[in-house]
Amino acid sequence: MTIEKNRINRLFHQKGSLADHRKLGEYFAGSDSNEEVKEVFRDQWRNLDVQPEQEFDASRNFYKLLSLISVSETNRERKNRLLFRASQVAAILVVGILIAGAIYFSAGRSDSSASHPIQFYSHNGFRSQFVLPDGTTGWLGYNSTLKYSTEDNSVRTVELDGLAYFDVVHLDRDHPFRVETPSKLAIEVLGTRFNVASYSAENTCEIVLEQGSVQLSMSEKPVEKLLPNERIVYNISENTISKSVVKVDDFLAWKDGRLVLKDIPLEEACVKLSRFYNTDIELGSPELKDKKIRLVLEDETLDEALALIATLFPVKYEVVERSQSENDSFTKKKIILKLK
Repeated sequence: MTIEKNRINRLFHQKGSLADHRKLGEYFAGSDSNEEVKEVFRDQWRNLDVQPEQEFDASRNFYKLLSLISVSETNRERKNRLLFRASQVAAILVVGILIAGAIYFSAGRSDSSASHPIQFYSHNGFRSQFVLPDGTTGWLGYNSTLKYSTEDNSVRTVELDGLAYFDVVHLDRDHPFRVETPSKLAIEVLGTRFNVASYSAENTCEIVLEQGSVQLSMSEKPVEKLLPNERIVYNISENTISKSVVKVDDFLAWKDGRLVLKDIPLEEACVKLSRFYNTDIELGSPELKDKKIRLVLEDETLDEALALIATLFPVKYEVVERSQSENDSFTKKKIILKLK
């Protein structure tokens, strides 16, 4: 079977059609094409910004993907079973966007005595769908990590460092769903839909509620309650919380592959653009720092996005291409925006 590399490339960059997904299934089904698929994966991996210790084992990752696809098919036939064994697996990423190692699994042993957390990682430029054992679903955003413990199935607690959207299954008041963040602000719900942005490298934690209600606490003490269409931003260094009513769709657009920048400082926009395009984007002119930007991006390439920014502000940009460092890893491509 001839491998159409452009199909895998589109899927890898989350631009694939239904036909592309079906064709990928055919590639996995054909044993004679396995090596060719692995080589395409290797090519994609080389273009990712990975850490030195994250070496790509094409065979291991290929068969991990194949295993997940097989399990997903079996699950459709046996609806009474969780994916794999319920007592052994904490969660699984949906295969639709699980292409070429964009998401890393760092689970410990899978025997029932293990209490190691299951960890999901979504790379910059990628978003991934997940399903937890209790039926809770969601999306993991760019450069984000989600951990779920297997130690006690009665405790529904996840640890998030990054961006995520949760659609929480309602059980009962004895089994609330809890999200712990790097800001030390904890989110507790029974059944609801909400978005969380809390990166350990940033000074804020943002929660936007789409449906239901959310109780926020710190050191086990309630601090605030959130209602639908409300947004809370916790400033860590100042220890302050601000609440506002917002258009929720703007804050959920990322899970549909859109980046909505609505009247935010250009410095903050650069952080979001960097994650969206998996490229370091920074300001080379301090005067641009507090300029407000209003822009929606979806199918635009990085070059097209930069051209749009150049129509909004009198800026030019410098491109610093990737280079190989002493430890053989590659630096990330960098864009520096400057005043003309």
